Amino acid sequence: MNDIMGIIFASDNETKLNELTLHRTTASLPFCGRYRFIDFTLSNFVNSQITNLGIITRNNYSSLTDHIRMGRDWDLNRKNGGIAVFPPYFSNSARSMNRGKIEALYSVLDFVQHAPEEYVVVTNSNIAANIDFESVFNYHMEKGADITMLTYTACPNTSRKVIVSEDMAGRVTDMRVTQTPSSTPAEIGLNIYLSRKDLLIDLITDSYERGYTDLEKHILQQKKDSLKIYGYHVDGYVGVIDDIKSYYHESMRILDTN
Repeated sequence: MNDIMGIIFASDNETKLNELTLHRTTASLPFCGRYRFIDFTLSNFVNSQITNLGIITRNNYSSLTDHIRMGRDWDLNRKNGGIAVFPPYFSNSARSMNRGKIEALYSVLDFVQHAPEEYVVVTNSNIAANIDFESVFNYHMEKGADITMLTYTACPNTSRKVIVSEDMAGRVTDMRVTQTPSSTPAEIGLNIYLSRKDLLIDLITDSYERGYTDLEKHILQQKKDSLKIYGYHVDGYVGVIDDIKSYYHESMRILDTN
C-alpha cells in the first residue's frame, strides 16, 4: 500500500465537545485510558502500510505533538514519508483561520502535490474503529470509483451527520447533511474518503477558488451525480465521538464485556 498517502484533520467537532477540547485537539483526546484518538487513526494507516501522513491542526495542538513525538511509536520517524504536522492556516483574504475542510486541504496542497503516492485518504480523527485500508483500496479499484466514502450504521444524534443512500452496487445515489436526531438506524458517512490524488487536487482547487468551504456539501453532495462515489461499509465496532454524550456512551460501550 505504498501508493497511498493520508491526510488527518486533528481538529473536528470541537464546538460539540466543549470543555473536553478546551486545551487540546480532538485527536489528542484521551480514550480507553491510555490511548488518544489519533492512536486509532495512525495504527489503521500503519497497519495498512500507509506511512506518508500529514496532520492538519487548527488550535491547541501542543498536546498532540507531545503525544505523537513525530511518530516514533508507529515507526514513522523516518527520512522518507513519516508524519508532517501542519500548523493553522490563515486565509490571506479573510485574515482568519481556515473556515472548513476545503480551505484546510487547500493549505496543504503543496505537500499533497509533491508526495510520490497516487492516491490519498482524507480522514477525521474522532473515530475509534479497525479499518483495513487495503480492503478499502481493493473495493475502490473493483468499483472503478472516483471517490470511496466509508460508512457505518447508527442512529443520528444532534451532531452533524452525512446520511447516505446507495444503490444495489454500492454507488451513492443521495446524501444529505443533517443535525436532526433519529431513533431509526441510517447509513452514515464516517468522514473518511479515498480518491486519486490528482482528482482531490482539482476538486479542492476549483472549490477554493469559488469560495466554497464545506467538503461534504460543496463537493460530495453537489457532485454525487457527475462523480462515481461509492460507499464502503465498515463492520464491527465503530465509535464516533462528536459530542460529550457520545464520548460518555462510547466509553461505557468499551467497558461493557457483553
